Amino acid sequence: KNELLDRYNTLKKLKKRDIPFVSDWYQGSEGLKEDDPIEPIIKNGTLSIGFIGLAECLKVLCGKHHGEDKFAQMLGLEIVREIRKWTDAFTQDDGLNFSTFATPAESACYTLLKACRKEFGVIEGVTDKEYLTNSFHVPVDFECDAKTKIDIEAPYHLLCNAGAIFYLESEQSPKDNPEGLLSMLQYIAKTGIVYGGVNWKHAFCEDCHEQGDFSGSCPKCGSKNIKETAIITGYLSEKNRFNDGKLAELRERREHLGGAH
Repeated sequence: KNELLDRYNTLKKLKKRDIPFVSDWYQGSEGLKEDDPIEPIIKNGTLSIGFIGLAECLKVLCGKHHGEDKFAQMLGLEIVREIRKWTDAFTQDDGLNFSTFATPAESACYTLLKACRKEFGVIEGVTDKEYLTNSFHVPVDFECDAKTKIDIEAPYHLLCNAGAIFYLESEQSPKDNPEGLLSMLQYIAKTGIVYGGVNWKHAFCEDCHEQGDFSGSCPKCGSKNIKETAIITGYLSEKNRFNDGKLAELRERREHLGGAH
């Protein structure tokens, strides 16, 4: 909270002329002169407090994560409710939009893992991988069907008012099964998940331009000059753009099949 307030108190002193694009388009900019401070604008933003690694936290506390044990799931929800209780209280105390964020862990999954390992060493199921698990997600290598993953993670979404993400991994493109995909997305929506999607890897041969679900080598020309694209941190990207932690997570992801009809 104090770090966020320090940043807020620094930014609010900027003048409208310092950030012309923001000052022209954001709520609160109406009527500001060029030398006016921008606090009327940034007070409408959010001050988000995030978390990652709930699965590893529960592994320490319970011996099992929330995908493996009902008590761990109850405790996980209580932990996130506690974070939300504090951010709601901060909002009341300061009159600013503090919020609870299910952090996507784009770089934090690796940097915080290294910090934990440095302090506590290598602990099985906690710091023995190259990353900490995204926010409240079950571990990426946890094998379960789609419905199970949805039912476990959905209750956390409405606690995280700064945003949360949910994904299912598919072994191949669902383009040949639009009815099944629609059924899956409808179930996701009914559970209260606010941001949900289905991921699959897409390969492109740089030599003959064949594309599809293949990996390793091109089925058409045999080339190994393959570009693989996937949703790694909420948006499509090539794999070579991410740190070792996120790439390790990508390699260990398991597909979630069936169960949502």
